[in-house]
Amino acid sequence: MGGASANGRRERATAIGIGEAVERLRQEFPDVSISSLRFLEREGLLGPRRTAGGHRLFTEDDLDRIRLIKRQQQQHRSLAEIRELLARRDAIGSPAEISARFVQAIVARRAREAHAIIDEAGEVGVPYRTICLNILTPALVEIGELWARGVIDVAHEHLASAVVRDLLASLRRYEPPAPPTGRVAVAACAAYQRHELGLRMVAALLEQEGWYVHYLGADTPAPSAVLMARENAADMLLVSVGEPAERAYLEAIVAALQQLPAERRPRLVVGGRAAYAASTGLPVDLVTASAEELLRWVATLFPPGVPSPPDGATLARAT
Repeated sequence: MGGASANGRRERATAIGIGEAVERLRQEFPDVSISSLRFLEREGLLGPRRTAGGHRLFTEDDLDRIRLIKRQQQQHRSLAEIRELLARRDAIGSPAEISARFVQAIVARRAREAHAIIDEAGEVGVPYRTICLNILTPALVEIGELWARGVIDVAHEHLASAVVRDLLASLRRYEPPAPPTGRVAVAACAAYQRHELGLRMVAALLEQEGWYVHYLGADTPAPSAVLMARENAADMLLVSVGEPAERAYLEAIVAALQQLPAERRPRLVVGGRAAYAASTGLPVDLVTASAEELLRWVATLFPPGVPSPPDGATLARAT
């Protein structure tokens, strides 16, 4: 799991009108209005592009910028302080530029510098989701390609993985997670599968979306994964597979899940490098190698409901 798709990048560039922008932002900030967005523009904090007819168009990046401004206002920051923060954010460049600097630092074996590059992005308000999907994921892909071409050795990959694992936890101090949704997921790598960083990132992103995730990590026996899902009334079981030969593992998962009553059966999601090859013909709910696709699917299938903090096996599974 993981990988920022071209479709995902195009979606971020899709623009919407000011009315739709206000409607989306009000889900998190009820006081947002057309006049308040116009005020931010007059103050130079926002610069949406215009149509030939003069209508404002807002991209996902514009909406992220407004969310950052609103969070700063909630913390009683002055317009001057917010303007300074936005100037710092603009100065660090685009996600692609930040990603490239991270790769350069890893190639040069400068772990602290690599960590600082991403930490600064979080500090100046780049969203956690953007950092994961549009900065770290492309960087890890490029590092893997450099290793495959013999430009770097495996130590560089291990270094990058260690830095990213730390960042997934440390960056959370800059952006509060969404309120608890009451939804529960279990995330596990197939037996003997030790490439777990992509799954770890997916788990972190789901937690930011308000999910409670039981992350089991690498080399998880199939019975243990299903038992954890059953005992915690999980809504979703995420399984990462790295080799086509791990199909037998998925078959064991499917067989065990089919023993559960339909109303207690979690959705089964398969990801990883061998997701499609290993799951062909099996009754799974989603097969994907893209964290972005998974998050879109989750948002459609599991819209936020009444918050309900998990309580182990006593959690009532929402249906």
